[in-house]
Amino acid sequence: MDTDKTAQAKIDKPNEFFADPLEVVIDPGLSKDQKIDVLNGLEQDARQLAEAANEGMGGGAPNQLHDILGAKDALELSPKEVAYALVHKDLHDQRKTAEGGATRVAAENALVALHTVAKAGEATAALATHGAVPDGAAAAGSAAEAEIEHAMERLDP
Repeated sequence: MDTDKTAQAKIDKPNEFFADPLEVVIDPGLSKDQKIDVLNGLEQDARQLAEAANEGMGGGAPNQLHDILGAKDALELSPKEVAYALVHKDLHDQRKTAEGGATRVAAENALVALHTVAKAGEATAALATHGAVPDGAAAAGSAAEAEIEHAMERLDP
């Protein structure tokens, strides 16, 4: 199947290609407009399922409306922000479903580290905007440096 036909098939029957709405966001074979079309179709299906459930006709697949709306929002993010969101969602899901203590603790530690690095990055970017530090470096003695240090200590067994 050529690329145009595959893209059109994904738009026409998204449930056959995507188990999770975020898969649409990261699909390299679709343009942004095509991704919007796919997500709009998924949203329409999810709204119809919700309406059917409200009328007592449930029993189908779980409604993903919240995830679909989140995926639509994700289309406005930078690739870096999308990657962060995907990793965060995956770690959060692992933490929720982990039955073993070690897996749950590892997912929690990874979430803490990911959050800390994101906050440190925001602080560094804010300081860099004012010429306080070079891009990518935390100022010595800054809160960002302390957060990075704390995250590193938590990850060191």
